Amino acid sequence: MTSSRKIHIKSFQIDGAIESGTHILTYNDMCVRKLASKASREIWQGGRSVSLLNSGHWMSELGNAMSQDSDFAIVWYYNSVQKVYKLSLRTCREDVDVSKIARLWGGGGHQKAAAFIMAGSTNIAQFFEQMKMIPLIEIS
Repeated sequence: MTSSRKIHIKSFQIDGAIESGTHILTYNDMCVRKLASKASREIWQGGRSVSLLNSGHWMSELGNAMSQDSDFAIVWYYNSVQKVYKLSLRTCREDVDVSKIARLWGGGGHQKAAAFIMAGSTNIAQFFEQMKMIPLIEIS
């Protein structure tokens, strides 16, 4: 095979990969938008708007999309293998630090993205009720 033929084949493979990747990313974006639209939106103590969604997929992407319309977002799911809840927090706001929330439950992260894990024996509904009572000052 000549050198120019190899270049042509490699170029075709790259173009095909780029086209496939574009379709995959478009599909992922569509799924994230659709799932994010299903989030429940609540007003918590201090008038904070919070978006909540149970999803084990696209947690970062969903949290980022949901936090556009809220003070912060929580995407969570139950991992049945590890028997724990995993919670991911996101914000787009400069005046909210989700790492402070995560640290209250032994997690960590940074101002705009954080996470923590809870025992699977936790009553998740009661937990969210408890979270609603966090004073606004603690997350600013």
